Amino acid sequence: MKTLTILFFCIFLTLFAFGQQVEAVRIASGSTLDLKGVSNINSFTCQLPIPPKTLTLGYHHQSDSIVFEENQLLLTVDHFDCENNMMTRDLKKTLKMEEHPYIKLQLLGIGKVNSNKEKVQANMKISIAGVSNCYWLNANIKQIAPTKYRVELKHTFDMNDFEIEPPTALMGLIKVKEDISIDLLLILSLQ
Repeated sequence: MKTLTILFFCIFLTLFAFGQQVEAVRIASGSTLDLKGVSNINSFTCQLPIPPKTLTLGYHHQSDSIVFEENQLLLTVDHFDCENNMMTRDLKKTLKMEEHPYIKLQLLGIGKVNSNKEKVQANMKISIAGVSNCYWLNANIKQIAPTKYRVELKHTFDMNDFEIEPPTALMGLIKVKEDISIDLLLILSLQ
C-alpha cells in the first residue's frame, strides 16, 4: 500500500510539474482600454491608459485550446479620461467607482489555437461595477518584434449585463444608449 501511495504521489507531481507552464508577460506602455458609446446627441470615447506591469500567467494545454489560471488585471476606474470633465465624472459615477474602484479582467482561455495565430477566440471574465460576466472575444494578435506582440480585443456589451443604468444628463434630455464597446489594446512582451 505504501508503494502504491508513493507511486501515485510521483505521478501526480510529474503531471503537475509538466502539465502547467508559467510565463512572465510584461504589459508595455501604450496599452489602453477604450469605452465607446453613443448618446442621442453624439458619440464618445473614454480612454484608460494601462500602466506597465508584469503578470505571471499559469496555463496548460487542453485539447486544441489553452486554459489559464489565477491571473487578473486590475484597471483603476479613476484613471478614465473622456476629454470632457463632466462626461468623465458621469462615467465614473455610472461605473460606481466609489464602491468598485477597479475594472477586473481575467483571461480564462484561448480556444482552438490553429495555424492562423493572428486571430483567436479569447475567453475572458470581465468585472465592472461589481458584476462579472464571461465572454468569448475575438482577439487579433500581431507579432511586432521577436518577443513583443500587439493584442487587440473588441466587443460590444449591453450595460444592463453589468447592472449599470445608462447615464442621462440635462434632466433626461441627453440619453446614452445601452450598448457600449470595449476596445482593449495590449502591447505585450514575453519575459
